[in-house]
Amino acid sequence: METNNTVTTRQSIKLDFLDNLEGYDLKDSKYPEDIINEVADGLVPIYNTDLIDFASNYQGEEFWLMWLEESLGDSPLDMLRYNVYQLIQMVGMEVLEELQAEWVEGK
Repeated sequence: METNNTVTTRQSIKLDFLDNLEGYDLKDSKYPEDIINEVADGLVPIYNTDLIDFASNYQGEEFWLMWLEESLGDSPLDMLRYNVYQLIQMVGMEVLEELQAEWVEGK
């Protein structure tokens, strides 16, 4: 069985997020938060082993929150999946704020 030892950080999530925003017209969108939520949802690992690898290899202050925070879901994996989504969505909102600041400066 092959294991994934790729380290995940806020920065790597941010870079993945930026890559996945290509093709979206975020700047002219009436509801850019909806795009952020859609991209965040798409970045959450689908398969349980990928989800566990993502969370296990995450390096950041949110590590224990992902594993221990009780949240939505009927099983520990559902709760972990939701907590991973929350982390990715939070990073996505930070990306949006940075982009909006750039757009204001660029006017």
